[in-house]
Amino acid sequence: MHLKKSPIISVVMSVYNGEKFILKAIESIKKQTFKNWELLIANDGSTDSTKEILEKVKIKKIRIINFKKNIGQHKAIDYLLNISKGNYIAVLDSDDVASVNRLQTQLNEMIKDPKLMLVASLFKKIDDKNRIIENVKLVYNQEVFKTIFPVRNIIAFSSIMFKKKVLKKVKYFSNCYDYSNDYFFLLRIFLRYKIKIINKYLVFWREHLDQRSKASNLKVSIIQENIKLLKWSKKNGLITFSNMLLYYKNFFKNLIKYFILFLK
Repeated sequence: MHLKKSPIISVVMSVYNGEKFILKAIESIKKQTFKNWELLIANDGSTDSTKEILEKVKIKKIRIINFKKNIGQHKAIDYLLNISKGNYIAVLDSDDVASVNRLQTQLNEMIKDPKLMLVASLFKKIDDKNRIIENVKLVYNQEVFKTIFPVRNIIAFSSIMFKKKVLKKVKYFSNCYDYSNDYFFLLRIFLRYKIKIINKYLVFWREHLDQRSKASNLKVSIIQENIKLLKWSKKNGLITFSNMLLYYKNFFKNLIKYFILFLK
C-alpha cells in the first residue's frame, strides 16, 4: 500500500474575472523545476469565462474552489490557506507569472536559514502583452530593508513564500483593512520573525489598465489605510531613530495627498 505524498509547497491563487491571464499564471506553476507542489485556486464568483477556463484544467495537483458569490480576494485566500497541505505557502496573483525556478530558489533559501520565516523576491513589471516594462530592483541589504519596510511596503505580495506554521501566530485575514490587508499581514510577520527579499527576479508582476483604473478610484481609501498603517508601525515599536525621518516624511506626504483629494 502506497501512502499519498503530501505536497511540500502549497501555491495559493485567488481569481476574479481573470479570463485574460489565468492560464499563463497556471502554466508558470506547472513549469516549475520543483515538482512537489499543489496549486489551490479560488474562483471568487467570476462573471466572465474564468470558471469555464478552469474547468478544462484537469491536473490532480491543481484544486479549484468555485465561490458562487464574490467574497473578496483576502477572504478567498484565507480559505485556501486553511485547506492547504504544504509546510510552505507561496502566493501568486492570477494575472502574474512565476519564473521556472521560483519555488526551488525560495525553498532553498528558507532551508539554508532555519530562522527565516518569509522570503520575497525582486520582480519585473510586464504589460498586457507580456512585454517587460521595468526591472524593479530593490537593492537593499537586510539592515536597510529593516529601516524601510515598516514605513513603506517594498514587497510584491505575489512573490512571497512563507512557512505555514507562521499562521499559528499571525492570521492572514484582518477586518482592519480593506485594501492593505497584505501589507498588514507582512508587517505582523516582520514584527515577530525574520524575513528578507532575495536579490533575484523570480516573478513577473502584471500592470494593466483595469488595475490602474481601480487604484485611481480607491485613492482616498488607500491613503487613509496608509496613514493608519504608519501609526500601527509606530505604536508597535517599528519606528526607531534610523527610520524616524522617513516615517514623518511618508506620514505627511500621505496626509497632504488625502487633503488634496478630499477638497476636490
